[in-house]
Amino acid sequence: DAMEYAAYVHDVEHIILDNMQFMISRDVKKMSSSFDKFDMQDIAIEKFRKFATDYNVHVTLVVHPRKEDEGAKLGISSFYGSAKATQEADTVLILQSDGKRKFVDVKKNRFDGTLGHVPLYFERKSGRYTEDAPAQAPPKTVVPNGVGVKTFNGVGHQKGRAVASSNYGDIRGQHPL
Repeated sequence: DAMEYAAYVHDVEHIILDNMQFMISRDVKKMSSSFDKFDMQDIAIEKFRKFATDYNVHVTLVVHPRKEDEGAKLGISSFYGSAKATQEADTVLILQSDGKRKFVDVKKNRFDGTLGHVPLYFERKSGRYTEDAPAQAPPKTVVPNGVGVKTFNGVGHQKGRAVASSNYGDIRGQHPL
């Protein structure tokens, strides 16, 4: 009812449902076998698909993966439940992690068939992931203790720029700071 109201009254075009496993009843007394919960999942997916078609709304359904080996790359068969979730979907996106970085893997695309992945970068300032790599800050020059510093305002120098007055070389490449 809430989705119909949002689509009809507010012209909502995209609905995100997170997550399907919690939307399906887990009342053990009503289920005679584990197949019943998969049947319930299939029925729910059929209803979401019909709703999306009838109301011309994009429905994004979050389905968590089944337990996989640590570090294993996820695929279409990694989704919890029956295969209906990925069969009915127009697009299947998987949030992947290889231990060093995260990326979105496009595993299915009915619109134009393009598959591949998009790297994700975490921005500490906003607390969000983005597809754009963070801008690299220019390296900072560290002046060791005990080294005198002179300020030059002459031609070719920035006003107030500090320059070491000894013969110390650039050590950035030698020390992991």
